[in-house]
Amino acid sequence: MVFNRKASRLAGCVAGVTAAGLLAAAAPANAVAGGAPVTGAAASSLVRLAIGGDATSGGHACTGTLVSSQWILTTASCLTGKTGAHAGDGLVDGAPPAVAVNAAVTETGKPTRQIAVDRVATRTDRDVVLLRLVAPVLGASAGNLAATPPPSSGQVTVAGFGRTATEWIPDAPQSASLTIAAGAPDHGLALEASGTSGVCRGDAGAPVFTADGRITGVITGSYQHNCLGETATNPAVSAARVDDLGDWVTAHTVAGHHGLYRVDANGAVLAYSGTGSAWTTLGTGFDRVYAGESAVVATRADTHDVYRYTGTPGQWAKIGGPGDGFVVNADGVYGYNGGGVLRWTGTGWETVGPAGTAFYAAGHLLARTVPGTGDLYLMTAPGTWVKIGTSGSGFAINDDGIYGANGGGVYHWTGSGSAWASVGKAQSALYAGAHTLLGIEPATKDVNLLTGNGWARIGGSGDAFAANADGVYGINSGGIYRWNAQSGGWAAIGPATRALATD
Repeated sequence: MVFNRKASRLAGCVAGVTAAGLLAAAAPANAVAGGAPVTGAAASSLVRLAIGGDATSGGHACTGTLVSSQWILTTASCLTGKTGAHAGDGLVDGAPPAVAVNAAVTETGKPTRQIAVDRVATRTDRDVVLLRLVAPVLGASAGNLAATPPPSSGQVTVAGFGRTATEWIPDAPQSASLTIAAGAPDHGLALEASGTSGVCRGDAGAPVFTADGRITGVITGSYQHNCLGETATNPAVSAARVDDLGDWVTAHTVAGHHGLYRVDANGAVLAYSGTGSAWTTLGTGFDRVYAGESAVVATRADTHDVYRYTGTPGQWAKIGGPGDGFVVNADGVYGYNGGGVLRWTGTGWETVGPAGTAFYAAGHLLARTVPGTGDLYLMTAPGTWVKIGTSGSGFAINDDGIYGANGGGVYHWTGSGSAWASVGKAQSALYAGAHTLLGIEPATKDVNLLTGNGWARIGGSGDAFAANADGVYGINSGGIYRWNAQSGGWAAIGPATRALATD
């Protein structure tokens, strides 16, 4: 944690850690002065943040908490050096941070690695920010926010990667109890360290847990009582409350499935505005677009290399070379070719399975059909695949699960072994998105919608269909059309397109 050294006032979290504190040799140790090692789900959710580079390049460190597989909760002052409600000044909501930010994360069974932050979600009422990683973290436990205000007295727990009483740069997080004090400001918590405990440099942004393990705040300041190299005796610690930010966090971390993307005849990737026929150009020079909960990617028309959209129109980052195809879900971007299927980790590609003839992805599900038999396999962990069904005429995945079609009907995988439950009559192809499942009538090629009463015809034939939380879409040589559930008609929303994708 970085603080003003003046003991006359409670210090805020600012940039500029002393070189001695950063560069001193450090043996493996824990963090938070006078604390105990963090274990269980809390340890899995904590991340060390490197702001503006690592210690050797003049950067500084803070602590953050994964609140989803791709979003981190911390303090804005860690990034800006400003305090209070103005801590987020200089950060642009929805844009990359002004300085490079990397998170040290650990996935199950793998060494710790750095993943870059590519987007921030800011607030103007308190020192809190959300950071989006370029790729999700597999196997990490997400911290849960408290839904009620903290008690007016008693104990809370802080857990972070900051300096301890004996070590400058600890390798693992440690937790300690703090006492709730009086005099908290709006949206804030007043806390005090006691005994040998303390909140130190590197703990800024650290979560403050209630007795039930939920996050009620994030650390914003401390006098560094009991911290190595400090002589302050004032035990006061400040934190920003987050127990009333559940809706804000959910709005950013839970996929809304509102994205609709197309590639036009000139190779431009465009995103639908959601109304009328207005589209926003995100980039040019592409031939295919793929979308999912964690990313939008597209392949270049000339090289076929794959690029990830950074969130700012015109800004794309190359993440890999050509492949036979790509799919995206909440766990990341997957590319496949004759050699197998690989997942982009945020820094490179790792093989997670053998080759397949087709791949299907949504939510945390990834399935493939295998060459030869066409049987359907589900990835239960990176590199681990289990057979859940035999060949069919088509498969699709949405928020409700995995669906398969054959000559006998359409079936929903029950989640157990190879057991499937019938949901309707046979369809020649399936399309899915959000909680919608579409099927193509074998004889007429009309498009059907799966309802609680079976299949209902909603339109004639088309070249392809797609669905998201906002509606159902169809494309043909005349353009892109959106189905109106009230009138039953279809309205044109765009011209003919090379490719269409929803998240």
